[in-house]
Parts: sequence; C-alpha cells; structure tokens
Amino acid sequence: MAKKKFTAILLAAVMAFAVCAFTGCNSGDDEFTEKIDPTRTQIYVFNFYGGFRADWLVSVKKQFEEMYKDYEGVDENGEKNGKVGVQVLMDNRKEYFSTGATNIRGGTNEVYFTEYMYYHAPHAGNAFLDITDWLTEPLSEFGETRSIADKMSKEQRAYYSDDGTATGENDDGTYTVANDTRKYYAVPHYEAYEGIVYNKDLWLERGFYFSESHKNEGLYYKFTNDLTDLTAGPDGKHGTAADGLPATYADFLDMCTYIYQNGVTPFVWTGEHYGGYIGGLYNALVTDYEGAEMRLNYTVNGTASTLVDKDGNALSDQTITPQTAYKLANMKGRREALKLVEKIVHTSEWQAEGSFNTAVSHHDAQAKFLSSGYDGNAPIAMLLDGTWWEGEATETFQEVADRYPGAKDKNERSFGWMPMPKADPSKVGEGQTYFDPVQGMTFVKATLAENKKDLVKKFIRFVYSDKMLSEFTRITSAIKALDYEVTDADKAKMTPFALDLWTQREAAADIIYPISDTPLFANNQAAFDRESLMGVRINGSDYAYCANALHEIPTLTAQAAFEGMLDYQRNSWFGKLKK
Repeated sequence: MAKKKFTAILLAAVMAFAVCAFTGCNSGDDEFTEKIDPTRTQIYVFNFYGGFRADWLVSVKKQFEEMYKDYEGVDENGEKNGKVGVQVLMDNRKEYFSTGATNIRGGTNEVYFTEYMYYHAPHAGNAFLDITDWLTEPLSEFGETRSIADKMSKEQRAYYSDDGTATGENDDGTYTVANDTRKYYAVPHYEAYEGIVYNKDLWLERGFYFSESHKNEGLYYKFTNDLTDLTAGPDGKHGTAADGLPATYADFLDMCTYIYQNGVTPFVWTGEHYGGYIGGLYNALVTDYEGAEMRLNYTVNGTASTLVDKDGNALSDQTITPQTAYKLANMKGRREALKLVEKIVHTSEWQAEGSFNTAVSHHDAQAKFLSSGYDGNAPIAMLLDGTWWEGEATETFQEVADRYPGAKDKNERSFGWMPMPKADPSKVGEGQTYFDPVQGMTFVKATLAENKKDLVKKFIRFVYSDKMLSEFTRITSAIKALDYEVTDADKAKMTPFALDLWTQREAAADIIYPISDTPLFANNQAAFDRESLMGVRINGSDYAYCANALHEIPTLTAQAAFEGMLDYQRNSWFGKLKK
C-alpha cells in the first residue's frame, strides 16, 4: 500500500475497502433467486455474502417455512388476508450499511444480517426497529429458559441498547432481564478472528510439533510427530488443542526456521492486501498479550497497567480518559508483537512467492496454500487469514481435489487455528484472548409494516434459538458472537478446522469486541476501527498498517516502528476529540 496521510474522512473510506479485503467479499450470488409466491407472506432478508456464505440461511429458510407452513397472514387492519404459509426471500450481497439509514428505512429488505456495521450512525437516523421484547422474552417456544439477551455479553447489551436507566447487571456478575429497562435495537451476528491457519496433516507428516521429552535439546531434536509426546503449548496445559504448538515467540521463530530447513515454506498470504492480513496477525498478538485491557482502546476509561516507554521500560499505571487515551499506543503488547511481525516481514525465505505482489488476491493465497505439495511446489505450512477462510475457499478445496492426485476434499483435510504464542515464558499459561474485527450485527428496519412484526419476531427468535446457533457453526465453520453450545451431533459433522476453532473458542479467556457505549465512541466510531491500532508515522509519512512500513522500508526495525506508532497516535488522537 502506498504511503498515505489520513484524514478522518479518508480513513473511513479506506476502511470500507479494507474490510472487504479482510472478510473475503465475494460477489453476490443469484443462485438463490426465486419468484414471489403471492399465496404466502414474505419476509425479505438481506445477508452479507462474504466468507460465511449463505448455506446457513438456506437451512434457516427451509426449516422456518416448514415450521410456519400454516401461518395465516393478516392485512394492515389485522384481518386475515387469505395468505397461508411463509416465504423467506434472500438478498445475498456484499454491501455495507454503515451510514445507510435512509436506504435501510426505504428499502425492500426487512431483516439484515450484516458485518462491519456501525451501530450508532443508522440508529441515530432511526433506521432500527425497537426489538426489546423479542430479545428479552425467554425462548420458551423452543424449550429454553434463557432469552436472546441472556446470551449476549455485558458489553454487547450496553452497545446494542439505549434509553434505559437500569442495566440489569447484578453485583455477582449475572444478568436479570427484569431489572433491565433499556431498549434494544440490534443483536450480534457472527464473530471472526484473524491470525494463522496451519496444516495439521503436514505437522503430523513432517513432525513440526514440539516434543516434551526433547524440548530442551537443539533445533533438530526438539520436534516430533509423536502425538503422545507433545509439549503443553501456550496455555501451559496438556490435553488441549494447543499441545505441541509454540508456547512463546522464541518457540515460534524456532519452528519457522525448522519448517524452512525441512524444505517447507512457512507462510503464504495475499500480496494484494498484505498490510491488513499481516496487520490482523499483529492485532491478534497484541490482544492476546493485553487481555481485558484491550477494551481500553474503545472505552477510553480506566487504568492501563502494561504501558512502557519507547525503550520498553515499564511505566507506572496510567489513568486513561478521552484526553489521555493516546497513551495506549505505549501498550507493551504492541512493542512485543512488532518484534515478531518484523521478523516475519523481513525474512523473505519464509514467504511464498508473491507475498508482496499486489496482483495476488486472498483467493490466490488460499489456492497456493491448498495446492502446495500437490502441484510440484514446496508445501506451505501456514496461511495468514481469518477464520472465514474455509467457507470462502469452498470451491477451491474441490478444485484442488479434482485437479491433483492424492489431494483430499474439505472434509478430509485437517487444518487448525494456531493459538497465539506468548511473548515470553512468564505469560505461558494465560488463556487466549481473541479480537473480533468484523462487527457482525442483525437488525430489523424501523419501517417494518405493523402486520409483519409478529412474524418477523418469530423469525428472529428462531434464528437465535440454541438449535439454530449450533447449526450455524456446523454449516459455516464460524461462530456466533453469543453464549451457546454446539451439540455433539453437530460437532460430529463439522470439518476438522471448524472443530479445532470451536474447541479453542470454548477455552478462550476472553473475546474483545471493538465496541463501546460511550458518547466519544458513538460519535467517532470510524476513528476506532482496527487500523487505528496499527498505524505508524515514519519520517513524516503515515502508514495505515505497520506491516506496510516494515515492508516498504527494509531497514525499519521493530523499535523504530514502535516509536512511529507512538508518534502516529499522538498526532491522530486529538483529531478524534474535535468531532
């Protein structure tokens, strides 16, 4: 990416492009187009058609239509209109509605399943229907005692609501709907993480796991393919999905060296969007290091305990307010993560061909990853991408299986989600903290016809029942941003990657959603996007992503990039306050 000086407006524009890159924006698919059935009542549903596709919604549609095949429609006066049954009409497109309040209110679609959706701007434009009762009533019709709101986190309940004076949050950390007087206008959709996909088949074949019995020996002896002899990994626990994987940054670098010396290419990523994809790894490392304190970047209210000066010396605890939030650039997790990212960016032999070629798309990178080892080129061990990658690469899996002898299909190949290694041994044993950049959201347009509200309420509650949440994960290999369980029956049908991801999510210490209910955040949400955590200023030029600066300036060190990050934040933060 070329050097850019960012104004707030330009940053928002860049985000609209960048998010498309990160979430795997595919063109809309018209295979789901169907004619309106005038004998049934229609529900018009928009679905963001990205990496998680629409198969889950097709299943929802079929089941809901069957469940309400005898539903009797009513007219504007509440009288039966002669229609029997329901028809869910899907509009699958890759559009965002961050500022589209007018379009939402006046559009045909009634229900929206979106991602990277700014809540505050369209809500301020009265685009969202009040769905409080839909979310707070127990889902008893599905045999559940909890409500949808019960499945949301404290931060989510605060973000997707307003107008109330009571919070419903109890002193013991529980939530009581009866004590909550807020009004709810939206509900979380799915979540996703950025980081590293690794080829578990290759790890087993080549012996890239860390050996417990040889962990203190030299580079050529500390690795194994014996699954009974694995180290505990970054979580410090045996018997988890992290077993045998690098516990620390030092371990990770040793692993990359060993992988390369065994004739395997460590990494592939998209050259077209390398800044963002490498930036996603950087952000994942920072989040895992900082844990719950990462929320300070959005609440800008609290105490920061991990700040360091430019040389890495610990600073005393700092009180964070809107006037002092720029100091969060001094988080130690940022400085440590830059060291690892610098090594990855500057070690060319670890990178697949085209890693910085802007003609290499994220689809191209996925194809390189899946076909490597079968196409006559060296196997590739890891793909920098997001958890949406598997659904996004569905067709690529099949193309590779059809083209190359010995290649297996998606359900037969084993991939895993690499838990983030810890910066140093003192952090080993801490649970993983994940960052969700996609801001998936579900809402109903405010202008929904009165005679449709009861039916659409039934639809939303069906989608958010435990059964359908579990099915969503099975079908998409993705996770809904809510508290729920995946059934054993669904787990048995999930891909190895999906099961690995879900297992790690269940064990996670925390999930950071980039949201806040503060007025500053509400009025400046675009300025809090993920890029705001990755920008650096080098020699007077601003880079949206630290990875871009590290690549474009080969002599740039992690230390200099960290100082540039401090400079960037000091110069950009007060611009946010002026809005």
